Formats: sequence, structure tokens, C-alpha cells
Amino acid sequence: MKYCLIKQDVYQDLYVSSNDTSPSDILFSSMMRVGPFGLINDLSADFFIIKEENTEECQIYNHFLRGFGGNYKLLKTQPLNSIPGNEFFEPGTDKANGFFSVNAEDINWSVYDIVISINFALPTNIIKLHKNTLWCYLIGENNRHLLDDPKYGYDIALNQDVTDQEPNLNNNVVLFPYTFLNDNTLYNVINNYLRMDKKGGVFVEINSCRGRPVTSYPDLFDKISDKFKLPVLTHKQNIKENLINLYNAKYFVKHGGRDIRGNSVIEAISTSTLVLMGPRSCGYGFLIGDDCRATSEEEIMQKIEYFENNPEKYTEAMSIQKRLLKKHCFNKPLEHIENKWINKANKAVVFVANLPYFGNFITTLIQLHDVGKYQGPVVLIAGDDLYNTDHLNNNPNIKKYNVTVINFKNIEKTLNEETKNKIVEYYGGIGKKNYNWGFGCFNKFYLFNKYFKQFKYILYLDTGVKIYRPIWDMFLLAKKDKILAHHDDFPKYHWSLSDKFRNIEPYISNLSKEFDIKTKHYFQTTIMLYDTSIINDDTFDNIIKLVEKYPMSQNGDQEYISLYFHQVTKQMEQITIKKNDNYYYYDYYQRYGVNKYCMTKI
Repeated sequence: MKYCLIKQDVYQDLYVSSNDTSPSDILFSSMMRVGPFGLINDLSADFFIIKEENTEECQIYNHFLRGFGGNYKLLKTQPLNSIPGNEFFEPGTDKANGFFSVNAEDINWSVYDIVISINFALPTNIIKLHKNTLWCYLIGENNRHLLDDPKYGYDIALNQDVTDQEPNLNNNVVLFPYTFLNDNTLYNVINNYLRMDKKGGVFVEINSCRGRPVTSYPDLFDKISDKFKLPVLTHKQNIKENLINLYNAKYFVKHGGRDIRGNSVIEAISTSTLVLMGPRSCGYGFLIGDDCRATSEEEIMQKIEYFENNPEKYTEAMSIQKRLLKKHCFNKPLEHIENKWINKANKAVVFVANLPYFGNFITTLIQLHDVGKYQGPVVLIAGDDLYNTDHLNNNPNIKKYNVTVINFKNIEKTLNEETKNKIVEYYGGIGKKNYNWGFGCFNKFYLFNKYFKQFKYILYLDTGVKIYRPIWDMFLLAKKDKILAHHDDFPKYHWSLSDKFRNIEPYISNLSKEFDIKTKHYFQTTIMLYDTSIINDDTFDNIIKLVEKYPMSQNGDQEYISLYFHQVTKQMEQITIKKNDNYYYYDYYQRYGVNKYCMTKI
């Protein structure tokens, strides 16, 4: 998945940087807040500042932050702290937004799967041009009248009112925090920057204090410092200085002041600083955990004393807060967004079957819908012996699951006579892998017919593939301009590609001169996930030429598809098979444990 985060050159927060710098430098360039930095650091999102466009949606920012005095346009040429009324800020750079801003038309938006805009940085006319991109917007001030349903042609509205409830994945409004971070995002960045461990201290949540910049704080914090020998650390206007203080703190304490949404709580947890506060005074109070709830001075002192005397309990409480942050403020928003991308993406699941494999196809088709919960297009390439027959036409599942059935003439009818005769001779007519089986496998070459360019992504499944859980996140593995499959000899890699061809001269010698047949990296074609951009006018013909040049494969189509896309076009890569220790996307069989897989071949 390729993400992009954008903001306008009139936006009064976040990063003032180009895209070609390190994530930490982008973070430290922020005018004020951390923001959705997890997109950049954890998801490798690109970042751009977009020049202001004169359309209704791109001008709507003028209705926000009336207190800013209408000075938004000055941000194009001046840093934040040079604008009247904002002198007390300490932005991370002296550069203005306009120093790094780019024209929206100069970016190739088609390379991105998901674009997240702060406010409406892009006009609707650009959005309409890119049908396979999911367009999201996050209103900086969370103005709810713009968040009841997506506006201006965008697909998704991001609402900052995150909860600990299960999201409704059908909703086009996604609960997504302004400060979007994973459990260790900030800890890793600051630790890598400082190259030193946390010092230990108590950080004063800024709204516990009066005024900005912070010049004083409640007496409670001096009491904590005196009793537990923890230095008091306060909020700094400069983002790098503030994050260093937050990183060096052992405790983040809110006491008094106004209620908060909870962005600073997310920052604290992500820097591995334990949060102590009353959950009702925080919009994200579900992150606090039972052992860290404290609303009075006495309770706060008792909690710190408890954790100082029981370091293992401190570690446990910190782990709980991190787990809650990761689950509700990172994974669930991400899952919701990516689910919406999958629903929008122009994709299809495709099968190839002749009459002997039609029963296997029906079994997998039913599992695909009933277990895999897949509701998108399904295409069946039917062999000549199956197409337009009663077996096919009278099967109720074809209509029930809205299968599109297509037919190309069987591959043996496209091969020259010499090649066809050689295949018949080498495969023979006995056993499972006889010449009829081989010709049937060759029909997979039609997966690369231009017919399929009407879709953006194709997930090919062998008939008989077994499906054990919803498959939607399989599509998240797709890569632009790539075809993904599973290594044929995983995980031992003890056979060479040469072992997959018959040792027949002069074919094998010629093959070794043209290709690296000593390699142990070659692929199965039991499942394949690919971007149809790999299909060109001559792709099918080029694969057929390989068959005619070297008609002595052992496993039908596999060797030729692997040769062509791995060694000729260099677009074939290993598909990700493991999500975590309890979830594997695919393998030939349930190699690492039953009930852990999305799908297997057998």
C-alpha cells in the first residue's frame, strides 16, 4: 500500500518540509503538533505541501479558526511565529510553507493507493481523475458539519472522535486521531535521535498550566519532584524540545485545567511515558487503563509511589496503554481505511478451469463468498470442454455468485504443430500430469490477456484452493506494477529451476544460456496477485514463444510464467505470507499451524 499525506500551503500546523528528507526531520519541522506522523514513519507515506487552489473546497479553510485573524495566506511566505498574534510559537524551521509547496498537477497521484488530505488540499476535478485511489480528508479542527458524510467527491471523512468500540466498516466516516501514531513511533524516533535512554521525570500536561508558553505549573508537581526525586518537565513550544522532554519523562500527569481530546496522551504513550489522569477529562480516556486512573492530588501521589515501589507493575501498566493505543488509535483506523480502499479498488478474483476441474472451482467459489466474504467481481476462464455446456450453464452457483464466464480457445490450438507434438511426447498420456493436464495448465496464460486490464488488480486462485477466513486484506499485499506469487520450493530452497525442466537437448543447454536456471528462486502459480499494468500488448504472445522455444517444462504453466515475469520483465516477487504469528495469508498447506491461515492450496 502506498500512502500520501498532504496539506495546503495556507495550513497553520504540521510539517514544513519537502518529501525527500528523513521522517525525523519532517517531524521536527512541524510548526506545532506531531499530527499524523505515523503515516510517514510507520507506513512510509510521502508528504507534500500543496499550493492553494481557488476552488470552493480548497477555500473552505477560511471558515476555520476565526481567531487566526485571516492571515492564512501569509503562511505561504512567512513562518508561523512572524504572523501577528503567533509570536510565542517556535516552529521547527524558519522556512515558510511556500518554500516547499508544489502544484497539485505536478504530482503523479496514480502511484498512490490512499491519499489523506488535511482539510481539502486538492480540488474535486483532480480526485475524479484517479478512480483507483482512495481520497480521504482530515479536518484539522474536526469541524463536525463536514464530517457527517464525505464532501466534494472525497471518499472518506476522517473524524477525530475515536472510541474503543468496534468500527462499522461500512461507514464512510472513519474514526482517526489527528495524532496518528503507533505504540512506539515516537520512542523509536527520539531514541534514535538522542542515542540515550530515558532520564526519568514527571511531565506536566500543558492544560494543567495557565498560559502559553508554560511559565508555571500546579504545586503538585514540585511535591512529586521532592518526594520521588523526579525532575519536573514542561511543555515546550518547539516540537523537538517538547518531544525530548516527553521522552525523558517517566510519568505524564494531567491535573486540573480544561478537558482535552487526548492527542498529547497519544504522544506520551508513544514515547513510552506512563499517563496518569482521570479518564473523564480526556476524549481518549479509554487509553488510560484501570491502574493509571487518578483524579486527585492524593491519588496521583499514591499511583506514583505504587509504581516506584513496583517497577514490574509500571512495565505492565505501560504495556497496557501501548496495547490500547495500538489497537484503537492505529490498527483499527488503519483497518477501516484499508477496507474502504479494497471496496473501492477495481479488482477481480479469477479462476481457470476445464471440465475435470469444474467441481473444484465450485467448491472454492462457495468458500470465497461464504467464508471469504468476498462480494466483488469473479471471472472464470472456461476451457473449450466446459464453456457453454450444461455443466456450466445449469449450475445455480454461476448465477447466484454472478460469475462472469469467458472463453479463449484452448492453448493447444494456438501452438504450432511441432511444439504441440513435443508436449504430447514429453508429458505422455498416462498419469495425473499428462499432456491433457499440461495443456489445461497452459490456459493460465490467458490471465495476461488484455481483457483483464479493465481491472486494476487481479487475485488468481487455483480451483480447489481452500479458504478459511475473510480474504479482504489479501488485496492489501498488492504492489503496483508487480505480480506476487509464492516460491515453489519454500522454505527449503533445495531445488534449482533447472530441476523443473526436462533434461532434453538441445533445449536445456539453450535455456541455460538465456536464463539463470541455477537459481532457487522461482514461483508457484497456485495463487497470484498482480497489477494489470504488467499486461502489455505482447505479454501473452511472449509467454507462448517461451513454450515453443523450450517445450519441456515439468509443471505446465509455472515455469514459463516464472521465467517471463521473474527473469524477463523482473516484475515477479514473493507474496507476503505472514501477517503475524497467528495469521498467515497463504501457503501451500497449513505449514505453521491449523486455523492460522487465510487460504492454502491443499
